[in-house]
Amino acid sequence: MRNARLVLLLALTVFVLGCGGGRKLAGTWNASGMTGLPPGATVDLTFTEPDKMVMKIVSSQDAAGQKMTMTFTVNGTYKLSGNNIEMKADTVDIQTTGVPEAQKAMMDSMMEPIKKQMKDEMNKESAQTIEWKSNDEFIAKTKDGKDTTFKRKS
Repeated sequence: MRNARLVLLLALTVFVLGCGGGRKLAGTWNASGMTGLPPGATVDLTFTEPDKMVMKIVSSQDAAGQKMTMTFTVNGTYKLSGNNIEMKADTVDIQTTGVPEAQKAMMDSMMEPIKKQMKDEMNKESAQTIEWKSNDEFIAKTKDGKDTTFKRKS
């Protein structure tokens, strides 16, 4: 009887550790160290299982004494294979606020080329290696040595 309890306890421990031992990518992450963004821009990346992702980039700047904000939302998919992740963009949306009336037409004419460029850049072969620091932090490393740190928000 004692051996049966010990085996049951050992089996339960292995089951619990096995279920909770893997790192989970699902959730919302805040990125820092991402290159090519204006100073002060924020990047949040949300992964949902099994393979969907949403990246939101918010950038605010003062232009002629007026605060202008651009919000880029990228919807797409990701593929996780071991410690390698590849993300692909399906759609890119850009919202602007605070654009001076005199610049709205110019800004609107620039949106479609910017969306296309962002989508094309994301859809290049872009496998990254994930280096886990904890369950709530990882570093995504590109082949060309660019590292981005992600910390879990939720």
